[in-house]
Amino acid sequence: MTKPQENKLTMYEAVAEVLRKHQATVNLVKTFTTAQTDFDVLLEKIRATRRGTKEAAAGKSQSKEQAREMLVLLALKVASALGSFASRTGDQELLALADVKESDFQRARDTGVASIATTIHTRSQEKVDKLADYGVTQAVLDNLSTRIADYMLTISRREAGMAEQVASTAALADLFVQADSFLKTELDRFAQILRDADDAFYREYFAARVIKDLGKRYEPKAPVATQPVSPAVVPVVPPASPPVA
Repeated sequence: MTKPQENKLTMYEAVAEVLRKHQATVNLVKTFTTAQTDFDVLLEKIRATRRGTKEAAAGKSQSKEQAREMLVLLALKVASALGSFASRTGDQELLALADVKESDFQRARDTGVASIATTIHTRSQEKVDKLADYGVTQAVLDNLSTRIADYMLTISRREAGMAEQVASTAALADLFVQADSFLKTELDRFAQILRDADDAFYREYFAARVIKDLGKRYEPKAPVATQPVSPAVVPVVPPASPPVA
């Protein structure tokens, strides 16, 4: 949700609170009561869409990061075992391949992380009968394979979640358009109708309709110090001497 939308939602909430506070006045016009209910429903849709968008984005991002962390941890363990084996047997090509550091994963993109881990798994699987003495068994490699698959799944879900978030953002924008229109065409007019019946309600209602920018803080400007201006010094020009006869 954008900052202007946050400010506007605060205004909606304030309007709804004024209506509840002056419920007896609102009830004087039956259609106004119905409009109040419709506005409350619209307001709840905005709240629900906002919650769903934020929770979905946070949940999917957290899930991906957890899966990535678990994958990298195990991949580094297997790579270390593979590197130790390559060093002891003098396999320089395998040693270079197994020379993987945590920073390599940190620099890699999402799919790159899976690619590095898959290469480690593939080459370790070829030497699985030799790696047991280094702490890597078939069960460990099976676990690594599972973590690679889990991580790839979280990437897919995250991409789907981003598409869902885009759709939710568009839906939220549409709900704000509906709410703005509803206020202008329904609630504002009903408040005007009831001005004679309850002037205090009328004034509170339209005071609540003002959108306040809650994100800004204004600091009073310090007065600019002025230096005293010295009077201009005008040179005194002596009068011309009279001509000598």
